[in-house]
Amino acid sequence: MQKMLTNPIIAVLLIIVIALLGGGTYYSIQKGQNLYKVYNSNIEIQKNLTELQEKLDMLIEAKKNKPIVEKKSDKVIFEATESGIGAEASFAPLFDIFLSLAKASGLKIRSIGYNYSPAGDPIVAANITNYNVCELDIKAIGSYRNFQSFFRAIAKEPYLMSLANTNISPWENDRTILIGDLKLNLYTKTH
Repeated sequence: MQKMLTNPIIAVLLIIVIALLGGGTYYSIQKGQNLYKVYNSNIEIQKNLTELQEKLDMLIEAKKNKPIVEKKSDKVIFEATESGIGAEASFAPLFDIFLSLAKASGLKIRSIGYNYSPAGDPIVAANITNYNVCELDIKAIGSYRNFQSFFRAIAKEPYLMSLANTNISPWENDRTILIGDLKLNLYTKTH
């Protein structure tokens, strides 16, 4: 053995092998510690994920068991009192109310178009018998206060009238005068 150690090549090789073994061992220990840290981190993440999933499941279950509250409106649908009155004729009283509200608010009506049973309305889509919808396509002129007063009057009206669309822009010659394109849905019930 001593003769082996005296040979310088063997001694150098032996030192290199011992250094490699020592370095490899050190490297392996470092990698093992890093893997251990990653493993513990992964376990912690899994635990947090499990807790979050349980909370999500509880929220979903609570939402399923929560009673559905339907928003009730204090508005009523105008009911035509005369038997056998047609759907189109049932809108006459509501149309009269609309004209009175527009006049009282100071709006000037330029034109009115009628669309019975507009496709986008939920009552029309539901095809409920004896319920009728008329969409008024209104062109109106007035001041900001006139439109404001009209919208408030529609909101206070006891019968269901729904603004389906509004587009208001100032007149190019006088910016205090507004031109409005409105869609107002009127609802009636016939027998």
